[in-house]
Amino acid sequence: MPRNVEIKASIDDHINNIIERIRPFADGPPRYFTQNDTFFNCPSGGRLKLRIEQDSPAQLIYYERNDIASLSIPKLSNYSIAPIMYRSTCFQWEFYDPQMSGSIDGTDLIPHDRAIDRAYQSNYKRPRCSSSFFIGHIPPSCAEHDLAQIFPNATRINLIRDIVTCEPRGYAFLDGNIDRDKEYKFDGHLLFIEDTASKNIFGWKPRRCGGGLGGKKQSGQLRFGGSQRPFKKPFHVTEQDVLSLSLGGIRGQVDKHRTLFLTGHGQTRIHIDQVKGFESTIFIELEVILRDDQTPEHGQLIAKELCEKIGIQEENHIKCAYIDLLLKKDSQNDCH
Repeated sequence: MPRNVEIKASIDDHINNIIERIRPFADGPPRYFTQNDTFFNCPSGGRLKLRIEQDSPAQLIYYERNDIASLSIPKLSNYSIAPIMYRSTCFQWEFYDPQMSGSIDGTDLIPHDRAIDRAYQSNYKRPRCSSSFFIGHIPPSCAEHDLAQIFPNATRINLIRDIVTCEPRGYAFLDGNIDRDKEYKFDGHLLFIEDTASKNIFGWKPRRCGGGLGGKKQSGQLRFGGSQRPFKKPFHVTEQDVLSLSLGGIRGQVDKHRTLFLTGHGQTRIHIDQVKGFESTIFIELEVILRDDQTPEHGQLIAKELCEKIGIQEENHIKCAYIDLLLKKDSQNDCH
């Protein structure tokens, strides 16, 4: 499990003055962003929080830390971080589920049409020689030789036709090299190009088996997960709901504006925090990430030197987390 040594303190100065003191020894300019941390009741005794950070993926963070405020004893934290990535297409998930592709946000539990049941029951086996690209939005007047001119590097073109009328059905499969940054058109019509799902997605079921990523609303077989009809962000349930139910409730939330500096070639993070509920206080955190060959005492020495440079006084050190300070403040207000 990764480790760091942390020092947290309040600092009696204007935030701009603190920033200017840190600039000379920082690796680069600061980054400014907001964070929302939701803390959950954790049976193990550690701390578990869901972090929503501006312009970044959400993170689930678990850490164990001794609550002390001293420059002589390292405040060691063992932590684990799991990013929560939202993916809007089956190609990003890299697997196919008929129920998920039949749901606008991938969260439905009950199939909304019989095709989903049929897809689960089908025994589709992917062809050994499947095509590399799907070409859609092909006009009816476009034939195989036209596609060969549009895609000169294609080694095989399969224009799909109606089994009875032999008329083109508006899409084709292609093998060969395609420049994905280039637009391909036929008579002014922009062609749609996508990687072939059967070759790239585990568990793929084609539309004839009740799956696929196509279909129209009128046919009752609307499918999601393709680039043209991506999943919508889930609205039935949130990560906070799931964690709250599984862990026995939420302890509280911490909202803050954070100014981040890196120093020591990225080994140490310096946080200047303005926390909601403590608007008149500036907090500062030092997080020295330990290498495998470094002891907590080594990290403490790095943190101590930074405290001297920044002007952090030992009497202003804080031993607990922001959530503990907020809960203590709320309990005091309730007593009054």
